[in-house]
Amino acid sequence: MGNVWIISTANDSHPKVGSFKWWGTYFNAIKPYLEKYDSTKESYAYLYFNRANNRYRKALKLKITHAEIEKNYLNLRYITDSESCYTSYQICLTLKEILQKRSVNDIPYCIVLDENHFKQVIESNSLLNNFQMLCKKRMWQKIYNEASKYKPWEKSELWNSPSILQIIAFATAKLSECAINLRKEYRDKVERKKFLQQKSIYRNETLKLRKRLIELEPWNAANYSTLGYSYYQNVIELSTVGGRRDGDIFKEAEYAIYYFDKAIEKDTNRLPEIYRKGQIFIRLIPKAILYATNDDETFHQRVQRARQYIQMGIDALIKGIQKFENNIHDKNRYARWQKYYIKSLYNGAYGYLQLGKPMIKIMANSINCVDIHTSQKYEYLLHGIQWIDTCIHADSEKPSTLDDDLEKNGVICSVYKSYLKGVLNLYCYVINRNEDHRKNALHYLQKANELRFPTSLQNQRKFFVLEKMAFLYLYDHNYETAKKFLEPFYKNQKSMPEYAMYTLALIYALERNKEESIKICENILEKSKSLMAPKFQRLYEYCTDKSSNIELQEEVEDTYGDT
Repeated sequence: MGNVWIISTANDSHPKVGSFKWWGTYFNAIKPYLEKYDSTKESYAYLYFNRANNRYRKALKLKITHAEIEKNYLNLRYITDSESCYTSYQICLTLKEILQKRSVNDIPYCIVLDENHFKQVIESNSLLNNFQMLCKKRMWQKIYNEASKYKPWEKSELWNSPSILQIIAFATAKLSECAINLRKEYRDKVERKKFLQQKSIYRNETLKLRKRLIELEPWNAANYSTLGYSYYQNVIELSTVGGRRDGDIFKEAEYAIYYFDKAIEKDTNRLPEIYRKGQIFIRLIPKAILYATNDDETFHQRVQRARQYIQMGIDALIKGIQKFENNIHDKNRYARWQKYYIKSLYNGAYGYLQLGKPMIKIMANSINCVDIHTSQKYEYLLHGIQWIDTCIHADSEKPSTLDDDLEKNGVICSVYKSYLKGVLNLYCYVINRNEDHRKNALHYLQKANELRFPTSLQNQRKFFVLEKMAFLYLYDHNYETAKKFLEPFYKNQKSMPEYAMYTLALIYALERNKEESIKICENILEKSKSLMAPKFQRLYEYCTDKSSNIELQEEVEDTYGDT
């Protein structure tokens, strides 16, 4: 057996007959890796493709017809023989293992290896190659079944192979996903319990594998990131309506933040982790706080604690946004980070909306803003408008006017962007009765109602838009117009979300049709598990003259789709 040359290329195509040349600094970089070359032995080469989109492309086998190594340059001539049986990624990982490099980016563009050694290592990675092909086909259960043959993993050869453990962990993570409404999907309690037990097994195996990856490669930021993502996924599932409740959402969030921070500590250029931290603080933890049944805290105290987390989330997103904008001319980072930048702007605007919602009171059949912090909250809302405007422009291929940029869906669904801009202006109008804010609120809410959802969201309904349009006219004391947005669904006995039912009940109460309002409240209060029961109870007491007023918007709410 002779020498084997391993050559890396970024080009997608090569001539059948050609040559490679390295000189100057490029030659100096590969010179230490050419020591095994023996001119007395016949040699050939593998040419693999180093771009991410070519990772599963077969490497080419080349016949080396001439090799000239001088003091300052290397010249190789070749004839393309055939397509090899190895993928480019398989060769890349084999080199990483042989050279003991931390990253594939540290692998030289050209290297000479003993053919026997190369074949021994790459053939031992045949299981890895099989897993990679299954991963490409998204065959998670098949990967798991194959990997299970090596259990217990701690005592198998797999336990010391980061490349293989990464794929198995990814498969178990996919199999563990459970962000669904269990009460709808599994009405039978026995089936639901069995389903959750299996998901728990996959989830625990994922955590075990990802912790092992940190043990094997403690320097690798990606290992901390993926472990953090497992806990992040747990937070999402534990906060899903009708989802599983077999965990502590606050502990899971704490672990997610810890490992995201560790990933950022290892590699400061990780925008996805910063975005996900913001997502946890702004959208996920506040829900858990507000709907908790902790008798040690009043509802007002829970609201204040939720607001603190939202501010922490906005602070995190600001750092990520600044990092993106400081690297905006770096084409590589721009391409990788853009979607997280857009999502950060959107969720930051949403966070400012929650901080800026004013206190509204219904008293003596009238609705008015009674907030004592209107100046500060108005500033929050203006910040939110600025962020959503930037988001809308950034999410357009060719930024133009806001209305034109909303015509096509981007990273964020245009219905949601238009809705958020409308609601931010709505609460500005609630605070200061500025007619420009009212006009913008109505315009962008109407636009959200007119825009189409993308195919993936075709089953979504727009009650969250109609409810806010109804609320705008309710605040203007124009009850007849306000009713038109919601009453037809109610009269036709069509299913409506509880927040829309609540606004309709408010309209009835204020137009002195308290009997209808009481009827809606009683219907909701009969449902023992309604999260909005306290609000309907207060409205019921107002309508039955047991209370003289109702305070609205005192809590952080989430009444529409999450991206």
